[in-house]
Amino acid sequence: MGGCTNKIIGSRLHAYEIGLLGPEEQEEFEIHLLECPYCQERVREFSRAAELIRNDTKTQRAIGVLAGEKPSAGKPRRHLLRIAVVAAAMVVLLLIRPWRLEFSPSEEAFAEENRLIITRFDNVAVPGDPDRTGEIIANLLITDLSQSQFIRVVTTQRLNDIMALLGDDAETVSDRETAMQAARRAGARWLLSGSIIQAEPRLVLTTQISEVSTGDIIASYKLTAEPGDDIFSLTDRLTVAVKGRLSLPLEAMDEFDPPIAEVTTHSPEAYRLYLIGVGHYYDYDRTEAAASFRKALEYDSTFAMAYYYLSNLEDSALIEKAVAYSKNASQRERYYILAREASVKGRTDDAIAILEELVKGYPDEKNAFYLLGVYQYNRGQYAVAVDYLDRAIAIDSLYAPVYNYLAYAYRGLGDIKGALAAVDRYIAAAPDEANPRDTRGEILAASGDLAGAIEAYRQAVEIKPDFSDYGAMLKLGRLYIFNGEYDNGRDCFQQVAIDGNRTARSYARLFMAVIPLYQGHFKEAAGLLTDGIAADRLEQATAGRFGTRSFKHFIRSYIYAEWGDYKAAIEDMREAIRVHNLVFSPKRPAFRCNLAQILAESGDLAGAEKIRQTLFDEYRAGAEIVASAYWYVDGCIKLKTGENKQAVASLEKSVLAMPDFDFQIKLAESYVAAGYTEKAIALYENTLGDYNPAFRVYRSISAVKAFYHLGLAYEQAGRTIDAIEQYERFLTIWADADPGIKEIADARKRLARLKTLM
Repeated sequence: MGGCTNKIIGSRLHAYEIGLLGPEEQEEFEIHLLECPYCQERVREFSRAAELIRNDTKTQRAIGVLAGEKPSAGKPRRHLLRIAVVAAAMVVLLLIRPWRLEFSPSEEAFAEENRLIITRFDNVAVPGDPDRTGEIIANLLITDLSQSQFIRVVTTQRLNDIMALLGDDAETVSDRETAMQAARRAGARWLLSGSIIQAEPRLVLTTQISEVSTGDIIASYKLTAEPGDDIFSLTDRLTVAVKGRLSLPLEAMDEFDPPIAEVTTHSPEAYRLYLIGVGHYYDYDRTEAAASFRKALEYDSTFAMAYYYLSNLEDSALIEKAVAYSKNASQRERYYILAREASVKGRTDDAIAILEELVKGYPDEKNAFYLLGVYQYNRGQYAVAVDYLDRAIAIDSLYAPVYNYLAYAYRGLGDIKGALAAVDRYIAAAPDEANPRDTRGEILAASGDLAGAIEAYRQAVEIKPDFSDYGAMLKLGRLYIFNGEYDNGRDCFQQVAIDGNRTARSYARLFMAVIPLYQGHFKEAAGLLTDGIAADRLEQATAGRFGTRSFKHFIRSYIYAEWGDYKAAIEDMREAIRVHNLVFSPKRPAFRCNLAQILAESGDLAGAEKIRQTLFDEYRAGAEIVASAYWYVDGCIKLKTGENKQAVASLEKSVLAMPDFDFQIKLAESYVAAGYTEKAIALYENTLGDYNPAFRVYRSISAVKAFYHLGLAYEQAGRTIDAIEQYERFLTIWADADPGIKEIADARKRLARLKTLM
């Protein structure tokens, strides 16, 4: 027996049987009964329960109790009528079928066995299908049938992935043999293919359902749009027809199945633009994807998934809109929306739990496994991240973004070889993209391979000069500085200063000042920073995502401290904090710990202690973000007061909470002060072997002096040759530095003495 021919009207069956339909609805339903054998049979099955509800006094009383109605001899009150209708429906449902709120294991197994793949409908009526009607119908049908507990429908994205593995695209899957090959690769039991054989005056569709194992056609169906039908109601009818022709239990026809427009959109144009946006999104064209989603929202401002994607592309706050309209999304999509909301609000554990629930019901969701890997990576759970990312790759070995995070996860595990192997696979999956080379550059820079990292970034900017808003170009320029190629670095920054957006230009001005700073030309660097601050003011570039003015004050503060002008240093660092807080919450620890360090080193221990106490109070109140800053300040104060071993304990906690370059260098200094020479050497070697951290650039004075301090540690450990190498390296970088730098004079004396011992 087939399914209901019009599930919107058919959904009124229970209300019809217990006499709750109005005259017009009743007439419409009775006309439907004459045309629908399925509903005729359901009426017969229902008659006993309906008769019970009509005539059995106890049942009528039960309905009244459920409705909250008190027994009364008078006429029922009108405000209770709607409640009674709901209560009657509850009794009916409890009488005629089991009530389920979620998948049971047997249902999951049944759905997994009944895997269906749906190919794009071939638009024979309109060659070329400029309106994407065939694609829209297929996607709507996939979404509608995916609501069933009894069928596992292969997603459009999974089909596209399979076609890519087969060397084709989704448009060629209409070929029967190719479609069968894709169905077998997907592990499908059934293949549904269809055609649009008439577009005007009404849509006419034909479908075929084939058994994949044999290739036999087991069902075919022709569907003609009725007056008033649109593409959504036509899909609703098609969904019922398909379910009725598959070997599904009777309960499959009874399960709740809302009209497809209620879980997508009522606008065909919005849906078309949405599909275009999704295509751009998975082609990594963020600009075009965002434009399509915005246009879709012009047609339907309640389109939940359009907001979801835009929250990933433009403004994370838009996830609130997606949540607000999530009733207009499928169950699978709601999982993604809620996970994204949890992530945006910092509830990573909740996001992970939601996605884990998602993959139980939808095991082909590679994007869910990818997101699980990303969340675990961000938590520092690198091994767990690798496992999730591998599961995404098992679904789609060409899913390029997975290899990006897989490379970083291996790097987090200290497996550089594994990280580079993942990058190689990333490049193979996306040979024309800049990001794989950018990732390679970052990993090589982290392992100390400056030459290899520079070459990787060169390749990235050759592919796309403005990649990541000129981020790759800026990173290439920074590596040139570390490699002593100052003119090449300057060329990179000048190009960004000309071609980049406001934020990129602000960064370019910052790094132009870093070039002389790294060479020990502090006066020149201070002048460039002052000019950069003025330019930022003109462009209203402040901090964070709006520019780097706060970082310019931060760096200039340390130049003043180097000169011994602590008053100016403190004023500049306070300004860095003020400007930073124009964008971010004042509760963020940025720069406050550095201000405390400068206060302590200037001898103002009371001022440093005040900041330490403030950070401690915030930490105790639950602001874990300030933990590293608190321990850093505590360590700096103890170093100043000569409590070296206690300083080590505090700074170790700081680095454990956040392995920032600043904190690591200060910890290494404390190791030397406390006499832990080998620990100091190991930490200096590890920190100076990583050229990635941005703060290595911002703290260029400390970064260069670190070579000198490592030389001291080597000398203390009796490693003369290593000490000579570090002193020479330090003196080469600051070969023509400003006069009066005491470390330069000391390094020269030590180097001369050590060479006489050779």
